[in-house]
Amino acid sequence: MSRKFTHKSNSPQKKSGIFPLSPLLQGITVVVLTLAVCIPSLHNGFVNWDDNLYIYENLSLLQGNAVSYILEPIQGNYHPVTQATLWLDYELFGLEARGYHGSSLLWHALAALLSWLLAWRLSGNVVLSMFVGLGFGIHPLHVESFAWTSGRKDLVYAVFSLACLLSWRGWLNTRSIGLLGWGIGFFFLALFSKPMAVVLPLLMLLVSGFQAGVLSFNWTSIITGRRWVVPILLLLPAIGVAWATFVAQGNYGAIRQVEGLNIWDNLQISAYGLFFYFTRGMLPMHLSALHPYPPIGNGLPSIFLLSFIGVGVSIALLYYFRNKIERYLPGLLWVGICLAPVLQLIPVGSAIVADRYFYLAAWGFLFSLGLLVENLVKNPKFGMAVLCILVISWMYGTMRRISVWKDGNTLFSNVLNEYPGNPTAANNLGNWLEKQNRYAEACAYYEMAVNSKPDFAQALFNLALCRQKSGKTEEAKQLNFLALAEMPKFPDAWNNLGTIYGSLGQLDSAKWALERAISLKPEYAAAWNNLGMYYLGSAQMDSARICFERSAGLDKNPESDARRNLQYLKEADGFR
Repeated sequence: MSRKFTHKSNSPQKKSGIFPLSPLLQGITVVVLTLAVCIPSLHNGFVNWDDNLYIYENLSLLQGNAVSYILEPIQGNYHPVTQATLWLDYELFGLEARGYHGSSLLWHALAALLSWLLAWRLSGNVVLSMFVGLGFGIHPLHVESFAWTSGRKDLVYAVFSLACLLSWRGWLNTRSIGLLGWGIGFFFLALFSKPMAVVLPLLMLLVSGFQAGVLSFNWTSIITGRRWVVPILLLLPAIGVAWATFVAQGNYGAIRQVEGLNIWDNLQISAYGLFFYFTRGMLPMHLSALHPYPPIGNGLPSIFLLSFIGVGVSIALLYYFRNKIERYLPGLLWVGICLAPVLQLIPVGSAIVADRYFYLAAWGFLFSLGLLVENLVKNPKFGMAVLCILVISWMYGTMRRISVWKDGNTLFSNVLNEYPGNPTAANNLGNWLEKQNRYAEACAYYEMAVNSKPDFAQALFNLALCRQKSGKTEEAKQLNFLALAEMPKFPDAWNNLGTIYGSLGQLDSAKWALERAISLKPEYAAAWNNLGMYYLGSAQMDSARICFERSAGLDKNPESDARRNLQYLKEADGFR
Protein backbone atom coordinates (compact mmCIF):
# COMPACT_ATOMS: atom_id res chain seq x y z
CA MET A 1 0.00 0.00 0.00
CA SER A 2 1.38 3.39 -0.93
CA ARG A 3 1.67 6.17 1.61
CA LYS A 4 1.59 9.87 0.97
CA PHE A 5 1.75 13.09 2.90
CA THR A 6 -0.66 15.86 2.08
CA HIS A 7 -1.23 19.52 2.77
CA LYS A 8 -4.57 21.20 3.50
CA SER A 9 -4.62 22.87 0.09
CA ASN A 10 -5.83 21.00 -2.97
CA SER A 11 -4.54 23.51 -5.52
CA PRO A 12 -1.71 26.00 -5.79
CA GLN A 13 -2.32 29.07 -3.68
CA LYS A 14 -2.47 32.09 -5.94
CA LYS A 15 -2.96 34.41 -2.96
CA SER A 16 -2.46 34.08 0.74
CA GLY A 17 -3.80 36.14 3.61
CA ILE A 18 -0.38 36.24 5.24
CA PHE A 19 1.56 36.64 1.99
CA PRO A 20 -0.69 38.54 -0.46
CA LEU A 21 1.66 38.52 -3.46
CA SER A 22 0.98 37.16 -6.92
CA PRO A 23 3.43 34.51 -8.20
CA LEU A 24 5.06 37.13 -10.45
CA LEU A 25 5.66 39.48 -7.52
CA GLN A 26 6.94 36.58 -5.41
CA GLY A 27 9.56 35.76 -8.01
CA ILE A 28 10.54 39.42 -8.35
CA THR A 29 10.83 39.71 -4.57
CA VAL A 30 13.17 36.71 -4.41
CA VAL A 31 15.45 38.15 -7.10
CA VAL A 32 15.46 41.71 -5.76
CA LEU A 33 16.24 40.70 -2.16
CA THR A 34 18.92 38.27 -3.32
CA LEU A 35 20.62 40.97 -5.39
CA ALA A 36 20.25 43.57 -2.63
CA VAL A 37 21.93 41.36 -0.03
CA CYS A 38 24.65 39.95 -2.30
CA ILE A 39 25.55 43.02 -4.35
CA PRO A 40 28.51 44.00 -2.09
CA SER A 41 30.39 41.14 -3.77
CA LEU A 42 30.86 43.49 -6.75
CA HIS A 43 33.51 45.32 -4.71
CA ASN A 44 35.62 42.17 -4.31
CA GLY A 45 38.62 41.27 -6.43
CA PHE A 46 40.11 38.00 -7.57
CA VAL A 47 41.70 35.75 -4.96
CA ASN A 48 44.85 33.67 -5.35
CA TRP A 49 42.97 30.41 -4.98
CA ASP A 50 42.21 28.86 -8.38
CA ASP A 51 41.25 32.24 -9.87
CA ASN A 52 44.76 32.37 -11.32
CA LEU A 53 44.29 28.97 -12.98
CA TYR A 54 40.87 29.83 -14.38
CA ILE A 55 41.42 33.47 -15.28
CA TYR A 56 44.30 35.83 -14.74
CA GLU A 57 47.17 33.38 -15.37
CA ASN A 58 45.43 31.05 -17.86
CA LEU A 59 47.42 31.37 -21.10
CA SER A 60 44.67 29.99 -23.34
CA LEU A 61 42.26 32.62 -22.06
CA LEU A 62 44.75 35.50 -22.12
CA GLN A 63 45.92 34.63 -25.64
CA GLY A 64 42.37 34.47 -26.99
CA ASN A 65 42.32 30.71 -27.72
CA ALA A 66 38.61 30.33 -26.97
CA VAL A 67 38.19 26.72 -28.10
CA SER A 68 41.29 25.58 -26.25
CA TYR A 69 40.23 27.39 -23.08
CA ILE A 70 36.67 26.09 -23.11
CA LEU A 71 37.61 22.47 -23.82
CA GLU A 72 40.77 22.08 -21.74
CA PRO A 73 40.38 20.47 -18.29
CA ILE A 74 41.54 22.60 -15.37
CA GLN A 75 43.03 20.68 -12.45
CA GLY A 76 41.52 17.54 -13.94
CA ASN A 77 38.01 19.06 -13.97
CA TYR A 78 36.15 19.02 -17.28
CA HIS A 79 33.39 21.64 -17.25
CA PRO A 80 33.32 23.34 -20.68
CA VAL A 81 29.95 25.04 -20.10
CA THR A 82 31.25 26.82 -17.01
CA GLN A 83 34.46 27.78 -18.79
CA ALA A 84 32.41 29.13 -21.68
CA THR A 85 30.73 31.56 -19.26
CA LEU A 86 34.14 32.68 -17.95
CA TRP A 87 35.44 33.10 -21.51
CA LEU A 88 32.44 35.33 -22.29
CA ASP A 89 33.21 37.39 -19.19
CA TYR A 90 36.80 37.81 -20.35
CA GLU A 91 35.62 38.99 -23.75
CA LEU A 92 33.32 41.53 -22.08
CA PHE A 93 35.36 42.65 -19.06
CA GLY A 94 38.98 41.62 -19.64
CA LEU A 95 40.56 41.18 -16.21
CA GLU A 96 38.16 43.53 -14.40
CA ALA A 97 36.98 41.44 -11.43
CA ARG A 98 33.76 43.43 -10.99
CA GLY A 99 32.41 42.08 -14.28
CA TYR A 100 32.97 38.47 -13.29
CA HIS A 101 31.34 39.03 -9.89
CA GLY A 102 28.40 40.71 -11.60
CA SER A 103 27.91 37.68 -13.84
CA SER A 104 28.17 35.31 -10.88
CA LEU A 105 25.60 37.38 -9.00
CA LEU A 106 23.15 37.11 -11.90
CA TRP A 107 23.66 33.34 -12.08
CA HIS A 108 23.06 33.11 -8.33
CA ALA A 109 19.90 35.23 -8.50
CA LEU A 110 18.63 32.99 -11.31
CA ALA A 111 19.33 29.90 -9.18
CA ALA A 112 17.34 31.47 -6.31
CA LEU A 113 14.45 32.25 -8.67
CA LEU A 114 14.40 28.68 -10.01
CA SER A 115 14.56 27.35 -6.45
CA TRP A 116 11.45 29.37 -5.60
CA LEU A 117 9.70 28.22 -8.78
CA LEU A 118 10.48 24.54 -8.19
CA ALA A 119 9.19 24.74 -4.61
CA TRP A 120 6.05 26.49 -5.88
CA ARG A 121 5.45 23.90 -8.62
CA LEU A 122 5.93 20.98 -6.23
CA SER A 123 4.06 22.33 -3.21
CA GLY A 124 1.65 25.08 -4.20
CA ASN A 125 2.53 26.62 -0.81
CA VAL A 126 3.20 30.37 -0.96
CA VAL A 127 5.11 30.84 2.30
CA LEU A 128 7.15 27.67 1.89
CA SER A 129 8.12 28.60 -1.68
CA MET A 130 9.15 32.11 -0.68
CA PHE A 131 11.21 30.75 2.20
CA VAL A 132 13.00 28.28 -0.08
CA GLY A 133 13.73 30.92 -2.73
CA LEU A 134 14.88 33.61 -0.32
CA GLY A 135 16.81 31.16 1.84
CA PHE A 136 18.60 29.89 -1.25
CA GLY A 137 19.47 33.41 -2.34
CA ILE A 138 20.78 34.79 0.96
CA HIS A 139 22.19 31.80 2.87
CA PRO A 140 25.76 32.41 4.15
CA LEU A 141 26.90 28.95 3.03
CA HIS A 142 26.26 30.09 -0.55
CA VAL A 143 28.64 33.04 -0.42
CA GLU A 144 31.61 30.90 -1.42
CA SER A 145 29.92 29.90 -4.67
CA PHE A 146 28.96 33.40 -5.89
CA ALA A 147 31.67 35.58 -4.27
CA TRP A 148 34.50 33.33 -5.52
CA THR A 149 34.93 33.58 -9.27
CA SER A 150 36.21 30.00 -9.45
CA GLY A 151 32.99 28.93 -7.70
CA ARG A 152 31.08 29.75 -10.90
CA LYS A 153 30.70 26.02 -11.62
CA ASP A 154 28.39 25.62 -8.61
CA LEU A 155 26.11 28.37 -9.88
CA VAL A 156 25.94 27.19 -13.48
CA TYR A 157 25.37 23.52 -12.69
CA ALA A 158 22.70 24.42 -10.12
CA VAL A 159 20.83 26.65 -12.59
CA PHE A 160 20.77 23.96 -15.26
CA SER A 161 19.94 21.25 -12.70
CA LEU A 162 16.94 23.21 -11.42
CA ALA A 163 15.88 24.01 -15.00
CA CYS A 164 16.11 20.28 -15.80
CA LEU A 165 13.93 19.38 -12.81
CA LEU A 166 11.34 22.01 -13.72
CA SER A 167 11.21 20.71 -17.30
CA TRP A 168 10.96 17.16 -16.00
CA ARG A 169 8.12 18.17 -13.66
CA GLY A 170 6.37 19.79 -16.62
CA TRP A 171 6.77 16.67 -18.73
CA LEU A 172 5.31 14.50 -15.97
CA ASN A 173 2.23 16.73 -15.90
CA THR A 174 1.77 17.27 -19.65
CA ARG A 175 3.78 14.53 -21.44
CA SER A 176 5.04 17.25 -23.77
CA ILE A 177 7.92 15.96 -25.88
CA GLY A 178 9.26 19.50 -26.08
CA LEU A 179 9.56 19.75 -22.30
CA LEU A 180 11.26 16.35 -22.17
CA GLY A 181 13.76 17.50 -24.79
CA TRP A 182 14.48 20.68 -22.83
CA GLY A 183 14.92 18.63 -19.66
CA ILE A 184 17.44 16.30 -21.29
CA GLY A 185 19.26 19.28 -22.79
CA PHE A 186 19.47 21.00 -19.41
CA PHE A 187 20.72 17.75 -17.89
CA PHE A 188 23.74 17.62 -20.19
CA LEU A 189 24.42 21.33 -19.72
CA ALA A 190 24.46 20.71 -15.96
CA LEU A 191 26.68 17.65 -16.34
CA PHE A 192 29.23 19.60 -18.38
CA SER A 193 29.07 22.52 -15.97
CA LYS A 194 30.18 20.42 -13.00
CA PRO A 195 30.41 16.62 -12.66
CA MET A 196 28.49 16.87 -9.35
CA ALA A 197 25.41 16.76 -11.61
CA VAL A 198 25.91 12.98 -11.55
CA VAL A 199 23.18 13.03 -8.85
CA LEU A 200 20.64 14.78 -11.10
CA PRO A 201 18.91 11.59 -12.36
CA LEU A 202 18.25 10.59 -8.76
CA LEU A 203 16.73 14.02 -8.08
CA MET A 204 14.54 13.52 -11.14
CA LEU A 205 13.27 10.27 -9.60
CA LEU A 206 12.58 12.13 -6.36
CA VAL A 207 10.64 14.87 -8.16
CA SER A 208 8.58 12.16 -9.83
CA GLY A 209 7.00 11.37 -6.46
CA PHE A 210 5.43 14.81 -5.98
CA GLN A 211 1.79 15.03 -6.93
CA ALA A 212 0.68 17.72 -9.33
CA GLY A 213 -0.08 21.13 -7.82
CA VAL A 214 -0.33 20.23 -4.12
CA LEU A 215 2.05 19.55 -1.28
CA SER A 216 1.67 15.81 -1.62
CA PHE A 217 4.15 12.99 -2.17
CA ASN A 218 3.48 9.43 -3.23
CA TRP A 219 6.37 6.98 -3.06
CA THR A 220 4.87 4.39 -5.41
CA SER A 221 4.40 7.01 -8.14
CA ILE A 222 8.17 7.04 -8.62
CA ILE A 223 8.06 3.57 -10.17
CA THR A 224 4.63 3.72 -11.81
CA GLY A 225 3.85 5.18 -15.19
CA ARG A 226 7.40 4.47 -16.36
CA ARG A 227 8.64 7.65 -14.70
CA TRP A 228 11.91 5.96 -13.88
CA VAL A 229 12.98 5.11 -17.45
CA VAL A 230 14.47 8.47 -18.51
CA PRO A 231 16.33 9.12 -15.21
CA ILE A 232 17.87 5.66 -15.25
CA LEU A 233 19.00 6.10 -18.86
CA LEU A 234 20.55 9.47 -18.00
CA LEU A 235 22.33 7.93 -15.03
CA LEU A 236 24.66 6.04 -17.40
CA PRO A 237 26.34 9.10 -19.04
CA ALA A 238 26.35 10.84 -15.65
CA ILE A 239 28.35 8.02 -14.07
CA GLY A 240 30.65 7.94 -17.11
CA VAL A 241 31.49 11.65 -16.83
CA ALA A 242 31.94 11.39 -13.06
CA TRP A 243 34.31 8.44 -13.41
CA ALA A 244 36.32 10.15 -16.16
CA THR A 245 36.64 13.21 -13.92
CA PHE A 246 37.79 11.10 -10.99
CA VAL A 247 40.49 9.47 -13.13
CA ALA A 248 41.58 12.81 -14.64
CA GLN A 249 41.87 14.44 -11.22
CA GLY A 250 43.88 11.47 -10.00
CA ASN A 251 46.28 11.78 -12.93
CA TYR A 252 46.58 15.54 -12.34
CA GLY A 253 47.37 14.98 -8.67
CA ALA A 254 44.27 16.80 -7.40
CA ILE A 255 43.14 13.66 -5.55
CA ARG A 256 45.46 12.53 -2.81
CA GLN A 257 44.58 9.72 -0.45
CA VAL A 258 44.50 10.65 3.23
CA GLU A 259 46.72 8.19 5.05
CA GLY A 260 46.16 6.71 8.49
CA LEU A 261 42.38 6.18 8.21
CA ASN A 262 40.43 2.94 8.35
CA ILE A 263 36.84 2.05 7.44
CA TRP A 264 35.57 2.96 10.92
CA ASP A 265 37.24 6.37 10.62
CA ASN A 266 35.69 6.89 7.19
CA LEU A 267 32.21 6.21 8.54
CA GLN A 268 32.74 8.72 11.33
CA ILE A 269 34.01 11.31 8.84
CA SER A 270 30.93 10.85 6.65
CA ALA A 271 28.66 11.23 9.67
CA TYR A 272 30.56 14.37 10.68
CA GLY A 273 29.97 15.75 7.17
CA LEU A 274 26.20 15.31 7.53
CA PHE A 275 26.35 16.84 11.01
CA PHE A 276 28.33 19.80 9.66
CA TYR A 277 26.00 20.60 6.77
CA PHE A 278 22.79 20.32 8.77
CA THR A 279 24.05 22.36 11.73
CA ARG A 280 25.68 25.02 9.54
CA GLY A 281 22.55 25.09 7.43
CA MET A 282 20.58 26.19 10.47
CA LEU A 283 23.32 28.19 12.24
CA PRO A 284 25.98 29.15 9.66
CA MET A 285 28.81 29.99 12.07
CA HIS A 286 32.58 29.41 11.84
CA LEU A 287 32.51 29.16 8.05
CA SER A 288 35.79 28.89 6.17
CA ALA A 289 37.09 28.55 2.65
CA LEU A 290 39.05 25.54 3.94
CA HIS A 291 37.92 22.93 6.45
CA PRO A 292 40.97 20.66 6.82
CA TYR A 293 41.18 17.18 8.27
CA PRO A 294 42.09 17.10 11.95
CA PRO A 295 45.41 15.54 13.01
CA ILE A 296 45.04 11.78 12.48
CA GLY A 297 47.93 10.50 14.61
CA ASN A 298 46.05 9.72 17.84
CA GLY A 299 42.68 8.97 16.29
CA LEU A 300 39.84 11.28 15.34
CA PRO A 301 38.55 13.84 17.86
CA SER A 302 35.49 12.86 19.90
CA ILE A 303 33.18 15.08 17.80
CA PHE A 304 33.44 12.52 15.00
CA LEU A 305 32.24 9.64 17.18
CA LEU A 306 29.47 11.83 18.59
CA SER A 307 28.45 12.75 15.03
CA PHE A 308 28.28 9.08 14.07
CA ILE A 309 26.13 8.29 17.10
CA GLY A 310 23.93 11.32 16.42
CA VAL A 311 23.39 10.39 12.77
CA GLY A 312 22.62 6.79 13.74
CA VAL A 313 20.06 7.88 16.35
CA SER A 314 18.52 10.33 13.88
CA ILE A 315 18.09 7.62 11.23
CA ALA A 316 16.52 5.31 13.81
CA LEU A 317 14.09 8.03 14.91
CA LEU A 318 13.21 8.88 11.32
CA TYR A 319 12.34 5.25 10.70
CA TYR A 320 10.38 4.86 13.94
CA PHE A 321 8.30 8.00 13.35
CA ARG A 322 8.19 7.60 9.58
CA ASN A 323 4.39 7.82 9.39
CA LYS A 324 4.36 11.14 11.26
CA ILE A 325 7.31 12.81 9.58
CA GLU A 326 6.95 11.43 6.08
CA ARG A 327 6.35 14.90 4.67
CA TYR A 328 9.94 15.89 5.56
CA LEU A 329 11.61 12.88 3.97
CA PRO A 330 11.72 14.10 0.33
CA GLY A 331 13.70 17.18 1.35
CA LEU A 332 16.02 15.14 3.55
CA LEU A 333 16.57 12.64 0.74
CA TRP A 334 17.37 15.56 -1.59
CA VAL A 335 20.11 16.66 0.81
CA GLY A 336 21.50 13.13 1.13
CA ILE A 337 21.54 12.58 -2.65
CA CYS A 338 23.34 15.88 -3.33
CA LEU A 339 25.93 15.33 -0.60
CA ALA A 340 26.56 11.60 -1.20
CA PRO A 341 29.51 12.10 -3.62
CA VAL A 342 31.36 14.46 -1.20
CA LEU A 343 30.86 12.80 2.20
CA GLN A 344 34.41 11.43 2.08
CA LEU A 345 33.54 7.75 2.49
CA ILE A 346 36.82 7.39 0.63
CA PRO A 347 38.76 10.35 2.12
CA VAL A 348 40.79 12.26 -0.46
CA GLY A 349 42.35 15.71 -0.64
CA SER A 350 42.85 18.10 2.23
CA ALA A 351 39.28 19.34 2.88
CA ILE A 352 36.93 17.30 5.03
CA VAL A 353 33.88 19.44 4.13
CA ALA A 354 33.33 22.54 1.99
CA ASP A 355 30.73 25.30 2.14
CA ARG A 356 30.17 25.12 -1.64
CA TYR A 357 29.08 21.47 -1.52
CA PHE A 358 25.87 22.63 0.19
CA TYR A 359 24.83 24.81 -2.75
CA LEU A 360 22.26 22.62 -4.52
CA ALA A 361 21.69 20.50 -1.41
CA ALA A 362 20.33 23.62 0.32
CA TRP A 363 17.07 23.37 -1.65
CA GLY A 364 16.05 20.14 0.10
CA PHE A 365 17.22 21.43 3.48
CA LEU A 366 15.19 24.64 3.15
CA PHE A 367 12.15 22.73 1.90
CA SER A 368 12.11 20.42 4.94
CA LEU A 369 12.97 23.24 7.36
CA GLY A 370 10.08 25.36 6.07
CA LEU A 371 7.68 22.43 6.49
CA LEU A 372 8.98 21.77 9.99
CA VAL A 373 8.45 25.36 11.14
CA GLU A 374 5.00 25.41 9.56
CA ASN A 375 4.08 22.20 11.38
CA LEU A 376 5.48 23.20 14.78
CA VAL A 377 4.01 26.70 14.82
CA LYS A 378 0.21 26.58 14.81
CA ASN A 379 -0.29 30.34 14.39
CA PRO A 380 0.45 31.09 10.69
CA LYS A 381 1.57 34.64 11.37
CA PHE A 382 3.89 33.51 14.14
CA GLY A 383 5.29 30.77 11.89
CA MET A 384 5.96 33.31 9.18
CA ALA A 385 7.70 35.52 11.76
CA VAL A 386 10.00 32.63 12.70
CA LEU A 387 10.91 32.11 9.04
CA CYS A 388 11.51 35.86 8.61
CA ILE A 389 13.85 35.88 11.61
CA LEU A 390 15.86 33.05 10.03
CA VAL A 391 16.01 34.88 6.70
CA ILE A 392 17.08 38.19 8.30
CA SER A 393 19.82 36.51 10.37
CA TRP A 394 21.09 34.77 7.24
CA MET A 395 21.10 38.09 5.37
CA TYR A 396 23.34 39.59 8.04
CA GLY A 397 25.66 36.57 7.97
CA THR A 398 25.89 36.70 4.18
CA MET A 399 26.85 40.38 4.10
CA ARG A 400 29.59 39.73 6.65
CA ARG A 401 30.79 36.66 4.79
CA ILE A 402 31.05 38.54 1.49
CA SER A 403 33.67 40.84 3.03
CA VAL A 404 35.83 37.79 3.81
CA TRP A 405 36.14 37.13 0.06
CA LYS A 406 37.40 40.66 -0.69
CA ASP A 407 40.94 39.47 -1.58
CA GLY A 408 43.56 36.89 -0.72
CA ASN A 409 44.52 38.69 2.47
CA THR A 410 41.03 38.75 3.99
CA LEU A 411 40.23 35.24 2.76
CA PHE A 412 43.21 33.37 4.12
CA SER A 413 43.46 35.47 7.25
CA ASN A 414 39.94 34.27 7.98
CA VAL A 415 40.95 30.64 7.42
CA LEU A 416 43.88 31.06 9.80
CA ASN A 417 41.55 32.55 12.39
CA GLU A 418 39.40 29.43 12.20
CA TYR A 419 42.27 26.95 11.77
CA PRO A 420 45.51 28.46 13.15
CA GLY A 421 48.62 27.23 11.36
CA ASN A 422 46.75 25.72 8.39
CA PRO A 423 49.56 25.20 5.83
CA THR A 424 47.49 25.86 2.70
CA ALA A 425 46.10 29.11 4.09
CA ALA A 426 49.52 30.22 5.34
CA ASN A 427 51.13 29.50 1.96
CA ASN A 428 48.40 31.28 0.00
CA LEU A 429 48.45 34.27 2.33
CA GLY A 430 52.22 34.45 1.87
CA ASN A 431 51.72 34.34 -1.89
CA TRP A 432 49.26 37.25 -1.76
CA LEU A 433 51.55 39.30 0.49
CA GLU A 434 54.49 38.66 -1.81
CA LYS A 435 52.53 40.04 -4.77
CA GLN A 436 51.94 43.17 -2.67
CA ASN A 437 55.74 43.46 -2.21
CA ARG A 438 55.46 42.61 1.50
CA TYR A 439 58.29 40.08 1.31
CA ALA A 440 59.19 39.82 5.00
CA GLU A 441 55.61 39.00 5.98
CA ALA A 442 55.27 36.60 3.05
CA CYS A 443 58.38 34.67 4.05
CA ALA A 444 57.10 34.36 7.62
CA TYR A 445 53.89 32.73 6.36
CA TYR A 446 55.80 30.40 4.02
CA GLU A 447 57.88 29.32 6.98
CA MET A 448 54.70 28.75 9.00
CA ALA A 449 53.36 26.54 6.20
CA VAL A 450 56.56 24.46 6.04
CA ASN A 451 56.67 24.09 9.82
CA SER A 452 53.07 22.88 9.80
CA LYS A 453 53.60 20.53 6.85
CA PRO A 454 57.26 19.73 6.08
CA ASP A 455 56.35 17.86 2.87
CA PHE A 456 54.33 20.75 1.37
CA ALA A 457 56.05 21.13 -2.01
CA GLN A 458 54.54 24.49 -2.98
CA ALA A 459 55.43 26.07 0.39
CA LEU A 460 58.97 24.65 0.20
CA PHE A 461 59.36 26.18 -3.25
CA ASN A 462 58.02 29.57 -2.12
CA LEU A 463 60.31 29.57 0.91
CA ALA A 464 63.21 28.71 -1.41
CA LEU A 465 62.45 31.83 -3.44
CA CYS A 466 62.48 33.90 -0.26
CA ARG A 467 65.83 32.51 0.77
CA GLN A 468 67.19 33.09 -2.72
CA LYS A 469 66.13 36.75 -2.67
CA SER A 470 67.82 37.08 0.72
CA GLY A 471 71.09 35.80 -0.74
CA LYS A 472 70.89 32.42 1.04
CA THR A 473 71.56 30.48 -2.15
CA GLU A 474 72.61 27.15 -0.67
CA GLU A 475 69.58 27.01 1.60
CA ALA A 476 67.39 27.91 -1.35
CA LYS A 477 68.88 25.06 -3.38
CA GLN A 478 68.22 22.54 -0.60
CA LEU A 479 64.63 23.71 -0.23
CA ASN A 480 64.15 23.30 -3.98
CA PHE A 481 65.47 19.75 -3.77
CA LEU A 482 63.00 19.02 -0.95
CA ALA A 483 60.13 20.41 -3.04
CA LEU A 484 61.13 18.28 -6.03
CA ALA A 485 61.45 15.20 -3.84
CA GLU A 486 57.77 15.64 -2.95
CA MET A 487 56.64 16.72 -6.43
CA PRO A 488 59.08 15.66 -9.18
CA LYS A 489 56.87 17.10 -11.95
CA PHE A 490 56.98 20.66 -10.59
CA PRO A 491 58.15 22.93 -13.46
CA ASP A 492 58.42 26.06 -11.32
CA ALA A 493 60.82 24.33 -8.94
CA TRP A 494 62.95 23.04 -11.84
CA ASN A 495 63.06 26.54 -13.33
CA ASN A 496 64.09 28.05 -10.01
CA LEU A 497 66.71 25.36 -9.52
CA GLY A 498 68.09 26.29 -12.93
CA THR A 499 68.45 29.94 -11.93
CA ILE A 500 70.16 28.91 -8.68
CA TYR A 501 72.66 26.77 -10.55
CA GLY A 502 73.24 29.68 -12.93
CA SER A 503 73.95 32.08 -10.04
CA LEU A 504 76.47 29.55 -8.69
CA GLY A 505 78.20 29.35 -12.07
CA GLN A 506 77.18 25.69 -12.58
CA LEU A 507 75.99 26.26 -16.14
CA ASP A 508 75.61 22.65 -17.29
CA SER A 509 73.41 21.89 -14.27
CA ALA A 510 71.46 25.07 -14.95
CA LYS A 511 70.79 24.00 -18.56
CA TRP A 512 69.69 20.52 -17.42
CA ALA A 513 67.21 21.91 -14.86
CA LEU A 514 65.76 24.50 -17.27
CA GLU A 515 65.28 21.93 -20.02
CA ARG A 516 63.53 19.73 -17.48
CA ALA A 517 61.15 22.59 -16.64
CA ILE A 518 60.37 23.16 -20.32
CA SER A 519 59.78 19.46 -20.96
CA LEU A 520 57.16 19.49 -18.20
CA LYS A 521 55.61 22.79 -19.35
CA PRO A 522 56.46 23.63 -22.99
CA GLU A 523 54.61 26.99 -22.78
CA TYR A 524 56.70 28.14 -19.80
CA ALA A 525 57.81 31.62 -20.90
CA ALA A 526 60.11 32.30 -17.93
CA ALA A 527 61.98 29.02 -18.38
CA TRP A 528 62.53 29.74 -22.08
CA ASN A 529 63.90 33.17 -21.19
CA ASN A 530 66.22 31.68 -18.54
CA LEU A 531 67.43 29.05 -21.00
CA GLY A 532 68.14 31.90 -23.42
CA MET A 533 70.24 33.56 -20.71
CA TYR A 534 72.25 30.32 -20.40
CA TYR A 535 72.95 30.34 -24.14
CA LEU A 536 73.77 34.07 -24.00
CA GLY A 537 76.28 33.42 -21.23
CA SER A 538 77.76 30.61 -23.32
CA ALA A 539 78.07 32.95 -26.34
CA GLN A 540 75.59 30.79 -28.35
CA MET A 541 73.74 33.78 -29.80
CA ASP A 542 71.52 31.96 -32.32
CA SER A 543 70.25 29.54 -29.66
CA ALA A 544 69.75 32.43 -27.24
CA ARG A 545 67.71 34.33 -29.85
CA ILE A 546 65.49 31.29 -30.50
CA CYS A 547 64.76 30.91 -26.76
CA PHE A 548 64.05 34.63 -26.29
CA GLU A 549 61.70 34.65 -29.29
CA ARG A 550 59.88 31.61 -27.95
CA SER A 551 59.52 33.28 -24.55
CA ALA A 552 58.30 36.57 -26.07
CA GLY A 553 55.72 34.65 -28.10
CA LEU A 554 54.35 33.08 -24.95
CA ASP A 555 54.49 36.21 -22.79
CA LYS A 556 52.42 39.03 -24.30
CA ASN A 557 53.79 41.63 -21.90
CA PRO A 558 55.56 44.28 -24.07
CA GLU A 559 57.99 44.95 -21.18
CA SER A 560 58.91 41.28 -20.65
CA ASP A 561 62.51 40.25 -19.95
CA ALA A 562 62.59 38.24 -23.19
CA ARG A 563 61.77 41.31 -25.31
CA ARG A 564 64.44 43.34 -23.56
CA ASN A 565 66.93 40.55 -24.19
CA LEU A 566 65.96 40.43 -27.86
CA GLN A 567 66.53 44.17 -28.08
CA TYR A 568 69.94 43.68 -26.46
CA LEU A 569 70.87 41.07 -29.06
CA LYS A 570 69.73 43.36 -31.85
CA GLU A 571 71.84 46.23 -30.53
CA ALA A 572 74.82 43.92 -30.04
CA ASP A 573 74.56 42.76 -33.65
CA GLY A 574 74.39 46.37 -34.81
CA PHE A 575 77.44 47.30 -32.77
CA ARG A 576 79.44 44.50 -34.34
